Parts: sequence; C-alpha cells; structure tokens
Amino acid sequence: MAAPAQGVPTGPTPPIVACLRCREQKLKCGRELPTCERCRKKDAACTYPPPPDRKRIAAEKNRSKASQANNSSHTHEHGSSFSKTHATKKRRLSYSNTVPFDCLAEPDVADLPSTEIGLLLQEVYFKHIYHAHLMFHKTVTFQVYMLKKMPDHLQRAIFAHGALFLQEVDPQYQKYVKAYPMQTLYERSWSWAHAASVQVLSHVDEPSVPKIQTLLVLQQFYWARGEIVRAKIHATLAYRLSQLLGYDELYENGDPALVNPSLKFDREIRRRSYWASWGTMCLHSEEIVQRYNRARGLPLPAEFGPGGSIQGVELIHGQKMTRTWKVDSDSELNNGETSTLTAEMMKLLGIWGNTRALVLTFKNRPTLEGIEEFDQVDESLDEIEPSVQFLVQDIFAKAKSYDESPEFLVCVCSVFYLSRAFVDVFKAVNPDPDTRTLGATPASQLSTGKRAIEESLRFIQLLQQLLETGQDITRLWHVAGYAAFIAAQILAHADRDIYSEGLKTCRTIIEVLSTYWKPLKSLAANLKATMEAARYPNVVLPLFYLLDYVNFFCDGELASDVGN
Repeated sequence: MAAPAQGVPTGPTPPIVACLRCREQKLKCGRELPTCERCRKKDAACTYPPPPDRKRIAAEKNRSKASQANNSSHTHEHGSSFSKTHATKKRRLSYSNTVPFDCLAEPDVADLPSTEIGLLLQEVYFKHIYHAHLMFHKTVTFQVYMLKKMPDHLQRAIFAHGALFLQEVDPQYQKYVKAYPMQTLYERSWSWAHAASVQVLSHVDEPSVPKIQTLLVLQQFYWARGEIVRAKIHATLAYRLSQLLGYDELYENGDPALVNPSLKFDREIRRRSYWASWGTMCLHSEEIVQRYNRARGLPLPAEFGPGGSIQGVELIHGQKMTRTWKVDSDSELNNGETSTLTAEMMKLLGIWGNTRALVLTFKNRPTLEGIEEFDQVDESLDEIEPSVQFLVQDIFAKAKSYDESPEFLVCVCSVFYLSRAFVDVFKAVNPDPDTRTLGATPASQLSTGKRAIEESLRFIQLLQQLLETGQDITRLWHVAGYAAFIAAQILAHADRDIYSEGLKTCRTIIEVLSTYWKPLKSLAANLKATMEAARYPNVVLPLFYLLDYVNFFCDGELASDVGN
C-alpha cells in the first residue's frame, strides 16, 4: 500500500499544490486526500508539500540578485589580478573560476529554503547522484527532514548539490535534460556548500554519521565545480573519520534475526558511510594502495525492503568479499537471488581502484608480475559479469529487474567498462614484459586491441539506448562521461570514419554532463582535438597515451593532450 502522505493539510479541503511525484513528472495532479489518484494506482508514496510562501521566495530572489550584482565586480577584480603564468595552476584548482568563500558568505543567501523548495532539491539530488541511495534511505531521509531533525549542514550540502542540476543548459542539449531550470536556486548552491563546509569542518573533532555524509556530499559538489583540492580534503576526512569510528569493522557474524531491527538499520547506515567513503577513495585517491584488505569480510550494502522511520526498515545483508576480492563462499546467493546494483557498484569500484593502481605502477616498466596481476583483474571482471550483464540488449528490462533506473544501470556498467578497457589497452601495448610495442604500427595495435574496440562499442550501445529513448542524460554520473571519453578515444585510434556515429554519441554525452561536472570540459576539448588529429593520415595516435588518462579523477584534468 502507498505510504501515508507527509505534511497533508487536514480537513476536506484539497491541497492547493500538486504532490511531489506528479510535479516531478510534470503531470496533472488530482490533489485527492490522503493520496492522489496517480500515486494510488502506482502504489507510490504521495507527499504534498506545504503551500509556497510567495513573499519569502520573492524576498530571497531579490537578495540573491543583489548579492550576485555585488559579487560580480569583486570577481572581476579578483580574476584580473592573476598573471597568465598561473593559468595552468589555476585551472587545476578550479574550473569554475569561483570567488573565495568570504565573498559569498552572506548569511541570508545561505539561509535554508522553504520546506517546499527543500523537498524539491532533495528529490533532484536523489535522482541525479548515485551514492545518495548508498548513504541514505530515501523514505527515512524525507521523513527526518519533514520532522526537522536533519542537521543544517547536511541539508545545505544536499541542497547545494541538488541545485547544480537546476542550472540552464545549452539549447542544443535541452532535449536531453528533464529538470526544469531554476537559476535562482542554482546561484545559491555555492553559498549553501560554503556554509555546510564551515559548519562541518569546525566540528570535525566530533565525528558522526551525518558529518561523514555531509563531507561526502560536499566532495561530489566540489569535484563537480572543479574544486579538486577541496574535494580531496572532504573525501579524505570522511574516509578517515569512518575508520576512526570503526565503521569498517561492523561485521555481521551472528544470526541477523536476533538483532533488534532498529539497531540493524543503524549499523547498516554506519557501514554504508564507510562504503561510500571507501568507494570515493577508490575513484579519487592518489594513494597506490590495494584497498581490498580494508573492506574484506564487510557485508556489501544490504537490500532495503519497505518501511520508514516509524515502522522500521526491512533489510537483507549483502555478500562479503574475500582478500582477493572474490565473493565469500559463505555469502553466496541462492539460485534465483540477485545482488543489489549498489553492491555490484562497490565490487566494481574495488576492481577499478586496483586497476588504476596497477596501471600507474607498471605502465612504464611492465614485468611478468604486472602482466599476471592484470590477468587477475580480468578474472575478477569475468566473475562479476554474469551479475552485471555488461552486454545488455534492453537496459530498461534489466534495470527493472533490479528495481533501479536505466541510467543507474549504465553508471554501473561504466565502471565495469573502464576496468576492462584499461586492462585491454595495457595488454595491447605490452603483450609481454620483454617486448614493449611503443613503436608498434597502428595495424598491430588494432590486432592486439580488438577486444578493447568490441567492449567500447558495447558500452556505446548502452549510451545510444538512453539517447534514442529520450532519457534524462543528466542522471548519468561523471564516471559515465569519463567512460564515454575512453571509449571514444579507443575508437578514434582505430578508425574515425567507421565509428563516426559512436564518436558522436560519446561527444554528446560528455558535453551534456560537462555542464554539471566541470572537469569533464577538458575531456570534451581533448576529444575534439583527437578527432581533428585523426583526420590526417600521417598523424599516428599511439594507443599507449590512453594509460596517461587513468588518474583523471585525482587530477581533474588530463596528463597529456593528444592532438595538441
């Protein structure tokens, strides 16, 4: 049955506003109580926000415009004071040319919005950020917010990142965007993020789950804005705090049926805080350390059942991984059972973290040991492929079997593809430790990299399914954009003319996502240069250069510029 509406006006008078679900889908809401007809037919939670305080919204809009006008002149003066010799360093630290925190610290601009706006921003956040569903239980989160029990710093962090997806986009890409732009809210995102950072960092010596969650939300926000250093600081703190609090040691060795449901849920959320920080480090950390040992034996994210903060949440503990990152035989699923996509994502992030470490370690000095370790990565991917089913003919049917969105399924497949692609590229340019083929001809590289091309085409087919059916491309995360870039580079190295449609698909994906994830702009520019260089028959694009791109998430930019 549908969950009872939250914040529903009492009495026979129908609400004057549509429910959140109808509003998000841009459908006409019947505004029936306690549940509208559309939500009742779909057995979905029906939530009516309180009526908008139009006077307050108008006042906030005026304050935001005034603040923007005051800061624009300061920004111009601040930017002009830097010499051109510092341009490269400045680009590495920030792609968005944002002004210092103290320039946007007006308390009124960072004020929390109305409940209606807060619910909207949370809905946008949960729809666009993959690890929102890893760190939070959506129903419980909304209930806690409506009860006004969510910490201010966590609210501001979520609102800040959600607001990034409400900015205006280039008209040519509008058809790929489903969210209605709300520029006024987007302009407040930086102030919300700053206020959240100040709040959580000033009390970092009092760690808690909400503080770790806030740090991780802000890490994604700052990376999206191109603030790579700030993103690293927040990610590292979140990871260390989750370890300090022992969330990486919350094993489940007893009978789960004997554990109090409330305690069981609390332990799961704490453990997920660690998984979220661990996965972030697998993507963004510069440490060349195999992270398998730090997560072995820890239950992967559980499968949530129905429920909420009042009646409790049912959950089924996930599988456990061994030291070699294989599924522990004691936690194997029974026939017919499937793991959650979130759990599969954690498995794949572990494999990707190891792949990245191997590439950075062995790309300049391949050894027999290195080749064998890449073979082990291949074996790990072969083991997980039946669960992910990378070659998905119908992403919609497959996503439905997981009760997830097709966009999230493609996000998971993007991590699988990245590990496979870099293994293939490494083997293509290093077939054995005694014969490095840096000077190999394009023909021999194509021969040894055949699987890399095939896997790239498979991944692009997933992206094309989204484009052809008019899905919301902005729901893909930044890793999917990076994977599209790698796939395009591999095809461009092979034959630009034969794979022109695939290259066009990748370029569209990258350019749309770069609106919301600023570091992807360097990928779009680099891909354009590569495609231009590929037009000339005398220009050879060495496949080996792709290995230099493996650390993109740490640097926020590319280590080399092919074609420039």
